[in-house]
Amino acid sequence: MEGYCGFRILPVINGTHRPPSPTKAVQFQYRESMSKLFEMKFTRTLPVEMWEAIKDKPSLSEKWASICANYTKPNLAKVLTALTQIKLESKESVSRFAVRLRHILDDVLRCGLPITEAFRV
Repeated sequence: MEGYCGFRILPVINGTHRPPSPTKAVQFQYRESMSKLFEMKFTRTLPVEMWEAIKDKPSLSEKWASICANYTKPNLAKVLTALTQIKLESKESVSRFAVRLRHILDDVLRCGLPITEAFRV
């Protein structure tokens, strides 16, 4: 197809797209416009406090990682399954097990379930 210039979104998100060679100028323009579209979408749709926390991050990749790490809720069914199936592995230290358990309990809290002091690690 003449005029078609495909591109992948991953280089735009992770910030690895490079300045184009003369033959890839159209592809670079697509990537840049996609990056700008993400920025505009974030600006319009994210809650103000979330946007204020991520707007100064230098790359789209860092913004996206921050959103995923801090503002998304884990799947409650998977968290509860992990909580019921966690066990101390034979060659694992107790401190490493406690860290894994702490991560699961943090996910329980992010899901909005209350945890009493008896459950805290």
